[in-house]
Amino acid sequence: MKPTVRYALLYIACGTAFLLSTGCNKPIMLKAKNVDHIDLMTQPVAANLDGMPGPDGLQVKVYLYNEDKTISGKGKLEMMMFDGNESLGDLYSSKPIKTWTFSSDQLKPFMASSYGLLHYQLALEWGDNKPTSKTVTILAHFTNSDGKKIVSQPVVVPVMLE
Repeated sequence: MKPTVRYALLYIACGTAFLLSTGCNKPIMLKAKNVDHIDLMTQPVAANLDGMPGPDGLQVKVYLYNEDKTISGKGKLEMMMFDGNESLGDLYSSKPIKTWTFSSDQLKPFMASSYGLLHYQLALEWGDNKPTSKTVTILAHFTNSDGKKIVSQPVVVPVMLE
């Protein structure tokens, strides 16, 4: 084995051992805190979740924060999908074509962590509520256990309809 390859492998092994020993692979979790901010990330296009041709849902990651640290959150998460490209202001007067609701306990199986950031990975099938537009707008809405409501920024996702 060439010396440069050997040094590269040693560097990777030492770096990985250091990161694992510092707990870098574990999520930073705060308990009994209210959510004060939500970040919502999606795949770039609607997803094929059932294996049949064509899109039938969305894959999203939801990050709940308290004071800039990701948390699991106690309360209710609602994911709302709107037909078309809607601005945040328009969403308040629009009716979603599909809403998914999750309690804190229902979210637990979807909890994941990457780079120490806790998040929920959700596959949202729209079923019979298929959009008619070329895009959908998705919005995350979290209600804390004390009733305080937090809303994400809307995300527009292209839909490749047949």
